[in-house]
Amino acid sequence: MRVHALLFLSLLGLAILLPTQSIAQEPLGFGYACLQTELCKTPGATESNPKCSTGYGHRVLLTTHPNFKPGANKDKAYVTECFDLVIPAETGTLQTVCTTGSSELDKELFCPGKQRDDATCDKLGLLQNKYRIDSQYVIQSTFKYTIKKSEIQDQVARERTDVPDYGIFYLEGTSMVKHDPKVVQTDNRSTMIPAKIEWQSYTEGGFTRKFLIWNAVDAVLNQDKIDDTGQKQSTLTFGGSCTGINWDPEGIVYDVQTGNPITDVQLSIDYATTANGNFSPALAGIGQVLPPGTSNPLFSGTGGYYQFFGAEGYYTIAPSHPQFTHYTEGSAAIPYQVTSLYSISKNYYANSSAIFEKAGTRQVRHIPLIINAGQSAPPYVFAVQEASVTAQPSGVIQITGRTNGPATAIVAICKESSGVSNCRNEKQYTPSNGGPSPDSYFRFTLTAKQSELTPGEKFVLSFQPFSLVPPQARSSMIDRIISFVQSLIPVVSAQEESRVVRLTVEPIPTYLEGYAYDGLGNVIPNAEVGIYVSFSPRAIYQTKADAQGYYQITSEYLPRDPYTIKYSDPAKEGVEIVLQTSQVLAQNNEFMIVEKIDPYKVVTESTNPRAQVTPTFIPRDAAQNPGTAQNPVVSPPVNQGQPENTKPETPQQSSTMILVVAILLIVLSLGGGVAVFMMMKKRREEEENR
Repeated sequence: MRVHALLFLSLLGLAILLPTQSIAQEPLGFGYACLQTELCKTPGATESNPKCSTGYGHRVLLTTHPNFKPGANKDKAYVTECFDLVIPAETGTLQTVCTTGSSELDKELFCPGKQRDDATCDKLGLLQNKYRIDSQYVIQSTFKYTIKKSEIQDQVARERTDVPDYGIFYLEGTSMVKHDPKVVQTDNRSTMIPAKIEWQSYTEGGFTRKFLIWNAVDAVLNQDKIDDTGQKQSTLTFGGSCTGINWDPEGIVYDVQTGNPITDVQLSIDYATTANGNFSPALAGIGQVLPPGTSNPLFSGTGGYYQFFGAEGYYTIAPSHPQFTHYTEGSAAIPYQVTSLYSISKNYYANSSAIFEKAGTRQVRHIPLIINAGQSAPPYVFAVQEASVTAQPSGVIQITGRTNGPATAIVAICKESSGVSNCRNEKQYTPSNGGPSPDSYFRFTLTAKQSELTPGEKFVLSFQPFSLVPPQARSSMIDRIISFVQSLIPVVSAQEESRVVRLTVEPIPTYLEGYAYDGLGNVIPNAEVGIYVSFSPRAIYQTKADAQGYYQITSEYLPRDPYTIKYSDPAKEGVEIVLQTSQVLAQNNEFMIVEKIDPYKVVTESTNPRAQVTPTFIPRDAAQNPGTAQNPVVSPPVNQGQPENTKPETPQQSSTMILVVAILLIVLSLGGGVAVFMMMKKRREEEENR
């Protein structure tokens, strides 16, 4: 008995001495911040970035961004490489895909618990296997973070010992050491541990990539972390305006008669140390002319672009294609629209001098080809290859991306009513005025002011392939009549309309305050509110409305990327309402007017003047306020910027019918006028004869 008592007292004392283990709280979300990204090799330079361990062209250095920091003191943080794609490129659905470089880490980051078995959680697998345009991969199927010599197609490159090592390298001591993708940590200053990562990857399409660091958002809010310098460290600072990085091409291969880019052109590169020296094929490797792993010959990619980095010296490029020949300057007339797009000074003709590559500079040369006699050009399908949307603190939305050819971009403000889209404030960006052009490698940066939107409105972007050659003059009388009618009636042919790519861009509020409504316009008391971005099925932030359905979310918890809002009704298990931001703003329009809310103003917890304000606005139910009713989405948000229908139901038939009806009306009008004139003339003659 005495032994039992002693044992009980010992265990009790041990329990008192040991620290109690609290139950882990579910994080309020999984947020992200931008990483600072630098190219390890400056194009054209002979020496690499001294901050990197090597200067391979596809390697970047990742460090903590000074303005966008992750959460502090995190045992687990995830680094991802992200691609802003348009899938498929011809129809224009925006899709951002982020991967850690590991299928297992992707599942751990994006899909907790039972959701991990969902195939969409394996982002690396999606990049490798799913996203294709016709028979071409958007991200090539061999996309990976380790490239073995046995997998390289070039036999010569396979036998070399200097093929660059692709993968992820982490700072250990003073050296960069390659590891399989792994989680990292952050210290009490929100600095990533390790302090440096070198990331080397390759994609066939030359896609812009952004690098993010993810971590759980603390379950306890309003509690700033203070480091040993006395400075406040925020729980998380969303970094939405990440600077994308890409391996810039050296030029565009194009058709001189149409201006369209040409893909799959073989380009053989020769090198000499002097302009009149003996040119021979440029070799790749350590200490050679081209960086290790560079293929020679190389091929023009999507959008006709090509690239190579080389040592200082002189280069010639010999293009080869079964349907085209390298154009000799002055050998044939070129439409002036083409010469206005492709600057003569940047063209590399068949009779051009060798290209001089100087250390520290980058030479851009577009390569013009001309179709062979009796040949027809391969089909050219215009597409938007990638697009990214971010909100700036100034309230401006910035849309960046790339097409596969020259185009005119149109930004308009649109609102749907009864299935009809009404647009206003159209702004055009031609290739010579900010639109996709060869000199920008068909990249574009467009801006729009969110303050110009009214509740329920959104931005719609239209990309029309630039018309390089004007239509031939019409000769016959009927052709002239048709031309005249077409000038009066804005008819778009089926062929032209089918080439237009439209992207819908939702507003990105930087402050949310209002009431949670269901799809019928009824307030949801105690609604669970979640913020979602397209590239993670996991909420990046969650909060709860009060008993009246009212909630606030300040700027530090809202991303600068497009997002959706999901409401869960605690009284109706399993019922979730997913709304676009334009719908939420439309639902709360009257509230924002009464309470004078600006959803595009940056408002933080510490600067929020309405933190303790009780709203004077009392929401009405759906019967009293039908304007709050919306069409909810009942599935988790996957895509942002859903495309408009790029093809009318029967555009060719409708265009033809309009023309026929218009011509008939003109003929009838002329006939009627002649008949009236003859009747009046006959009556006048009868009166004169009386």
